[in-house]
Amino acid sequence: MIKKILNHSLIIRLACWLVFSYTRLCFITNSWQFLGNKEFEKRWNKKKPFILCFWHGRLLMMPYCWKKNIPIHMLISKHKDGQLISKTVRYLGIQSITGSTKHGGMGAMRRMLGILKQKECVGITPDGPRGPRMKCSIGIVNLAQISGSPIIPVTYSSTKRKIISSWDKFQMTLPFGSGVFIWGKPINVPRKITKSQKERIREKITNKLNNLTEISDALCGHNFKMLKEEGKAAK
Repeated sequence: MIKKILNHSLIIRLACWLVFSYTRLCFITNSWQFLGNKEFEKRWNKKKPFILCFWHGRLLMMPYCWKKNIPIHMLISKHKDGQLISKTVRYLGIQSITGSTKHGGMGAMRRMLGILKQKECVGITPDGPRGPRMKCSIGIVNLAQISGSPIIPVTYSSTKRKIISSWDKFQMTLPFGSGVFIWGKPINVPRKITKSQKERIREKITNKLNNLTEISDALCGHNFKMLKEEGKAAK
């Protein structure tokens, strides 16, 4: 059904507008708190590029952690659902890079390196587009190593939400509640690094993002550990 819908350009435009309108409604009707964003703001003000890193399941409201006047380019998969996301975030002034760190990765990597060299930021879901859920792929580590740009993890949660039964346990924020965005400290990757050191940094990113997500869920009255166990059981 989704594949049939995504073959109609008019339906795609309508769907993108509806998703954008819904996220805007959720942002306006929820009371949001922003934590740990000093480093974020500091790098913005100095025009120092970085790699924004967040889980695929926390994608819905993520554009609202960003200032519209600051350019960012988001890595989005070639799948048709990815292109739906691409057209939706365009309403929020976010540009897209087609590809992934796994499939068609070299072309996407070159484009991201060029963007970072131009002192603009890149956004990546390191467990996308198909998982494994909440586990960082090595692609983002490679990008940070080659570019010299740090990785900044960010997550969010909301008091009113619905967890979709998808591979990523997608969080659907609901209106008329409250929420929180949390940024972590920059993670730097040295230019000269061994394979085992890369693996440790990959694990560090995974653990840091999961820790931040656990804190954000706790602040919103949710049990993140229970959500993780549900994800394991679903496998």
